[in-house]
This record gives sequence, C-alpha cells and structure tokens, in this order.
Amino acid sequence: MARVSTLASVAHNIAHHAASSVSWLHPHACQAARAAGLGELRFDLLAAPPLSLPNVAEPLRLASEALREKSREILEQHGFSVSTLSSALLVMQFPTSDEHYCVTGVRLETQDAKVFEKSSTSLG
Repeated sequence: MARVSTLASVAHNIAHHAASSVSWLHPHACQAARAAGLGELRFDLLAAPPLSLPNVAEPLRLASEALREKSREILEQHGFSVSTLSSALLVMQFPTSDEHYCVTGVRLETQDAKVFEKSSTSLG
C-alpha cells in the first residue's frame, strides 16, 4: 500500500500538469474565467463534469474532462484509488493579461481528513 504522504507528490503532479500546455486548458480556461467575470476557475476533480460553469465551450469541456481523467491516472500511478479522497480541488488563477499564464493549486483531502496542497505555474 502506498504511503499517504505520497499524496503531496500526487498534488504537485496534477498542479504541474494542469499548468502545462499539454493539459490543453490554455487559453480556453482564461477566456472562460474572464467571460464569467472571474479571476479563477475551480475544478472538482471528483465530479462529472469537473467544471461547473454555464455554457462551457467544447475545447474547455473536453480539456477539463481530460484533466479529471489524468488526475485519476496520476493518483493510480502512485498506488491510490479515487476512494482514498474525500475531495480533490484544482484552482486555476490568471493573474496577468497573458491568456497562457496561470497559477494552479491542488488541494487533496483524504477520507481521514489529511490535506495535501501544492501549486505550480505555467512558467515552470
């Protein structure tokens, strides 16, 4: 069985993936946030759909669903199942005018209330 402390690595890997260009969230997430008058988007990685905004454009809908699946893959690669978690939240912030720049933060909480938080940026 995997050590629970490994969930810190899981949180980091998810945050890093979401901030990277391979997540396909850019620039769609930033555009959706700005259109909704928001400075950030919140993705519930345990929910379907993970992004609860009205009228989510197809590229962002597909990218957010892929993010949810990639998060599950990362969790499983580290020896955990989704049932280990009571919540998994990714917050994506857009602090500049650059639609490709973001700050991501991931908060994972286990069923026994242990919390693991990590962040990343699209600049590395």
